Amino acid sequence: MTKTRVLMLGPGEPSILNSGLGKAAFHLADSISKNVELTVVQPEKLEEFNESVQQREFEPQHRTEEFTDYQVLSDIAKFEITNIIAPYWYLGGTEKVTHEYTESVVRIKAETYTKEIIEIVDEIEYDVIYAHDWLTFQAAIELKEKTKLPLVLHVHSLDHDRNPNMDRSWVFELEQKAFCIADKIICVSNYSKSIIRSVYGIDGGKINVIYNGFTNRQYKDHQSPFKEKVILFVGRLTNQKGPTEFLKIAEHVHKHYPNSRFIMAGDGELYQSLIEAGAHSRIAHKFHMTGHLSDDELNKLYAMADIYCMPSVSEPFGLSALEAAGAGLPMVISNNSGASEILEGAISLDYNDTLGFANEIVKLLKNEKMKHYYSTKNQKVVHSMTWKEAADQITNIFETV
Repeated sequence: MTKTRVLMLGPGEPSILNSGLGKAAFHLADSISKNVELTVVQPEKLEEFNESVQQREFEPQHRTEEFTDYQVLSDIAKFEITNIIAPYWYLGGTEKVTHEYTESVVRIKAETYTKEIIEIVDEIEYDVIYAHDWLTFQAAIELKEKTKLPLVLHVHSLDHDRNPNMDRSWVFELEQKAFCIADKIICVSNYSKSIIRSVYGIDGGKINVIYNGFTNRQYKDHQSPFKEKVILFVGRLTNQKGPTEFLKIAEHVHKHYPNSRFIMAGDGELYQSLIEAGAHSRIAHKFHMTGHLSDDELNKLYAMADIYCMPSVSEPFGLSALEAAGAGLPMVISNNSGASEILEGAISLDYNDTLGFANEIVKLLKNEKMKHYYSTKNQKVVHSMTWKEAADQITNIFETV
């Protein structure tokens, strides 16, 4: 049987500047390539930004060789475009990135990237166009109009998620146009599907929910250097992820459970302001910020933590919640998330109910049996989720679109 030829427009290899999007796209490409004839076109790795990721105060320190396990897949035809552009350009983790990635510069980079994609794929034969997030959508639209071939969009995050209270931006308008033109839309949660329907005005009949898979990993035992219980936050330090809410939650928790300590792992445009806010907080001596960490370093944090907290304002999925669940951490997370739909043992609340978050965390800290019960339920769920299952569902869409 002849395999479907799929042209995938991807976000680039996993990097500090494409976050969970890069991880998900990598694992999907790996698994989908077993089912179809896959060609991937994407930006080059964002290596030039590694030097701008500074070491932070908390051990273990950042190393620049993160994601060394992600190698070019031998069974996938891959074309990497020199023009470097990041999907979260306006959420840069350093002054260097924020300065370089002004809106006008990014629009020019996006236009150039689109032109380069069109040029590269001109000699490639394919049956389906498969594009990931807004960075690739303009090229996908133009290829759809040129070839009349089916277009499948995969949505990991929306402009509405990142900027829920802002006026409709050019990225929003690009997403909306692409959704209207697409034959099928894949999104990572029912939460995202509801936003695409209600905010973007798209017919729900063309939207398919396919959850991400879970990457099983070795969570080696790592002795915590602290005598207190550790509550952990992992994510880009942007308003979308709720780091400011986490600081408020930490203050509430510490008031009622002084034997607690708080670690915030991640980087983003709020890093400096959060350092200042943490320094002026009454829990300054118990609040740590690590900056960006490699996968190995994150695994150590998961191993030494007691509770995982994710108060995201809008979280289409939440891969870090799955990672924490795989490590056996009980968790309190935002109900504005895809993870809350599938993690049966996760306690979910409104993201801005900081006192409610704190109360639930304190209950878990005081009750080991409850912690074990919830963490066991979540581990059963995540270990049943595979990238192969997600890839098989996506392949079915390719073959029937």
